[in-house]
Amino acid sequence: MDFVKRPCVATTRYGLKRALFHCWSHESDGVVAIVEIENGYVDKVPPNKIKFLDHGIFDEYNFTERAAKDDGH
Repeated sequence: MDFVKRPCVATTRYGLKRALFHCWSHESDGVVAIVEIENGYVDKVPPNKIKFLDHGIFDEYNFTERAAKDDGH
């Protein structure tokens, strides 16, 4: 399986930083994102502290068609 790193900005222990999202991790206290900060450090960040920057990824999906399938149509 190939994992694509997604560009994002994240509020890390170092402040608001540009980063690359690597994956989600299931921790004992909930889900966190593993992000690689532009300075090379890696941090764990809560989901609500990330903003993904690759908005064009949504162009690949047909939400109208998907909603019809989810409704059983």
